[in-house]
Amino acid sequence: MRILVDINHPAHVHLFKHAIKIWQERGDEVAITARDKDLTHKLLNELGFDFVPIPATSRGFFAYIKAVLVSNFRVWRVARKFDPDLLIGTSFAVAHVSKLVRGKSMVFGEDDWASAKQFWRLVTPFADYIVTPDTILDKLGGNHIKYAGCQELAYLHPSRFQPNFSAIKKLLPSKRPYSVVRFVSYQAFHDQDESGLSSTQSKKIVDLLKEYGDVYVSSEFNAEQAFWADEMKVPLDMVHDLLAGAQILISDSQTMTIEAALLGIPSIRINSFVGRIPVIEEIEKKYDLTYGFLPEDISDAKEKLIAILENSEIRDEWKEKRDRYIKDKIELTSWIVDFIDNLNQKEKHEN
Repeated sequence: MRILVDINHPAHVHLFKHAIKIWQERGDEVAITARDKDLTHKLLNELGFDFVPIPATSRGFFAYIKAVLVSNFRVWRVARKFDPDLLIGTSFAVAHVSKLVRGKSMVFGEDDWASAKQFWRLVTPFADYIVTPDTILDKLGGNHIKYAGCQELAYLHPSRFQPNFSAIKKLLPSKRPYSVVRFVSYQAFHDQDESGLSSTQSKKIVDLLKEYGDVYVSSEFNAEQAFWADEMKVPLDMVHDLLAGAQILISDSQTMTIEAALLGIPSIRINSFVGRIPVIEEIEKKYDLTYGFLPEDISDAKEKLIAILENSEIRDEWKEKRDRYIKDKIELTSWIVDFIDNLNQKEKHEN
């Protein structure tokens, strides 16, 4: 089988990395295209994947349209030469390009229509298959496939990931308990009119966390805002090992919030998306694995933060809740590989 994988974001490298290795090890041919969003290219290099770079999308309507056209052209150029049986990814480009080459398209998404209108408007008329968690209640086209879980299960399911605590301890400057903070820039096109933690709020959160141990920061901002604490100076492919040992995650990132939940780490998310992301709503409301607050409710968020850090039983409580979530969901990498194998066999039989 010949598979083209188009990647938008570091989390999507993780989403497909195990499947790509399975395909490559058994003799399938895989081509990777990737946008340079938030160290995506660096992560791919660290993991040893060859890829073709694609320009990242930009903020603003006209810049976004230009990026759509450029992305389509670059992916098409790779696909025309590679001649894939299947184009998969998290982008509109695989849906569009599949109409110009031989292969079918399969687009993975984790947001519902309300949270990502522009993305789905570009995808749904063109994609052959759309794959989302079953928390997405929208019907996104005729071949909308739903699974029980979230994209992060492809790489943080216990069968795929076990934290390397000993390696992380060697990299950290002290043996004190620590917290992790993630700041997002909100510069992407789909983040227009959205907001996370302000600079003032962020610094107050970091100062509070310092009363309970060390603080490690990951940020999309420049140095002026980001580093009132220690920057996360660990290899990109060890960020999840670091997160797995944290007392708590404070974040305005959807992805890292879900990752913390799958690792059994308490988290508090503060941004304007709170209450509107179905996958996280299930994790919060049904499984009690995370807490979301709007930016104007920062005082309530601080109260919850203190309650978590003062709770000596928190680690055991979160492990129990996380185990319940894992039991109810699938191991996504195996599901992806099996689904595509079955689809390929069906295509061969029909032809």
